[in-house]
Amino acid sequence: MLKLSFFHFSLCAALIGLFARGGVARSAVKIRQKLLVFLLDGFRWDYDDLPGLRGFPRIKEKGASATYLRPVFPSSSYPNYQSLVTGLYVESHGLLGNYVYDPKYAEYFRMGRYPAQYESLWWEGGEPVWITAEKQGRSSYLYFWPGCEVSVGGLRPTFCLPYTTMPHLGDLDVAIKESLRLFQNESADFIGIYVELPDKFGHKFGPDTQEVQELVYQLDARFDYLHQELEDRFMSDDVNIMLMSDHGMTSVSVPEHVLDIRHHVSYFDLERTVGAGAVTGVWPAQNKTLQVLHALSIEEHWSAYLREEIPDRWHYKHHYRAPPILLVADPGYYILTFSSRSVGVYSDTGLPEQGWHGYDNFDIDMQGIFAAYGPAFRPGAQTTVVEAVDMYQLMCKVLDVTPSPHHNGTWANVEPFLKNEVPYFTAQEEANTASVKSIAPSVVIIVIVNNNYEP
Repeated sequence: MLKLSFFHFSLCAALIGLFARGGVARSAVKIRQKLLVFLLDGFRWDYDDLPGLRGFPRIKEKGASATYLRPVFPSSSYPNYQSLVTGLYVESHGLLGNYVYDPKYAEYFRMGRYPAQYESLWWEGGEPVWITAEKQGRSSYLYFWPGCEVSVGGLRPTFCLPYTTMPHLGDLDVAIKESLRLFQNESADFIGIYVELPDKFGHKFGPDTQEVQELVYQLDARFDYLHQELEDRFMSDDVNIMLMSDHGMTSVSVPEHVLDIRHHVSYFDLERTVGAGAVTGVWPAQNKTLQVLHALSIEEHWSAYLREEIPDRWHYKHHYRAPPILLVADPGYYILTFSSRSVGVYSDTGLPEQGWHGYDNFDIDMQGIFAAYGPAFRPGAQTTVVEAVDMYQLMCKVLDVTPSPHHNGTWANVEPFLKNEVPYFTAQEEANTASVKSIAPSVVIIVIVNNNYEP
C-alpha cells in the first residue's frame, strides 16, 4: 500500500517545483547570461523623473545606472548608433553625422531609406556587438535596429527585422513578447530593440511637453510588464536588461532662432554643404577657405572651425571625411543652408520642429539615459556620467565574449556596474544542466515513493 504523509507530499511538491524552475540544477552550475538591450532614441536623461512610474525606477533600484549617458559628438542618431555598439568615436568609425560626404568615393550617406545608406562603406569602420557575439558562438536578434541588415566583415546577426518605418508601441509589444519566447527556448543570447518614438515626440512636440510625458508613462508600463514576466517565467537569473539612449533633446524656437548660411556667404563661394540643424559641414570653393571662414565667423550663435581647430574632446576631426569647415550651432538654434532652406513643418500640427539635438555633446540637454539590471549587474551601483563608447565592452562582458581590441571605451568607467563574479555556463555545464533538469522530477518521485511503500 502506498502512503504519503502530508510532510512527504509537501516535500515532493516543493522539489518538483524547484526542479521545474531549474533551481537545484542552476545552483550547481554557472549560468550563461542573456542580454536584452533597448535603444531609446532621443530619450533625455531626465525624462523618467516623473511621479508614479514603476518600470524605470525598478530597473534603477534593482540594478546599475548613470545620471547621464554622454553621447559622442555630434549628438545625432547615426553617429551614436555606431558608437554605442562598436565602442568607437566618430573619427574612428567614420559615420560623422546623419548626413555625411565621403570625398574619397564621392558618395553621400543620407539618413532615411536611401539605398546607398546600406552600403558596407559606411558601416565597416567598427565591429558591432552582435558581430562580436556571432563570431564567438552567440546568437543575436535585432528588431528595427538601423543598420542591422548590413553585412560587416561578411557577417550578419542571426536575425534582423530591419527598420523600414517608425515602429509604434504595438511593434514594441510584439518585439518584447518575441524576446521572452526566444530567451525561454534558448534561441537567443543577445537581443536589441530599437524604439524611435521618444525622438519623434521630442522633435514634433518639444521635450518638455505633456505628449512626451504621456509617452514615457506608456514605455514605463512596458518595462514594468517585462520585469514581471521575467519573474513569472523564472528567467530573472539569466536575463539582463539594458536601457540606453543615443542622445537627448532641447527646445528650438522657429523662426526666431534660425541661422541662415545664405545671409553670410554666396552660393558660388561654396562647393557643398552637408547637414543642417545643429551641425553643418562646409566645403568652400577652391582657394576660398579663409574667406568663407571669416564670413561665417561673424555669426554669434554658431561656432565656425577649421578642420584642424575642431576641439579635441569631440574626437571628430581626424577622420578623412571631416569637412574643411565645421559649423556648430548654439543649443536651441537651427542652421539652414542652400540645400536645406527651411525647417520641416508637421502636417497634423501645422508647426515646425519644436525640439532638436546634435549640439555639443557636453550640453546638459544632449545627455541620454543608461540603466541596467539583471544577474550580471550590481544592485544600486550608480555613477554620474558614462560614455557612449563604454557601452560596447560592457555588453561584451555580460555576454562573456571578448571585445574587439579596436574600441575607445574605458573599462574603469563601467566595471563598477558589474558584480565581482558574473557566472556563465560552459558548453559542457549547459548540457549537463539540461540533462539534470530532464530527469530530476522522476528521480525525486522514486525516492519519495520507495521511502513510504508498505507491502
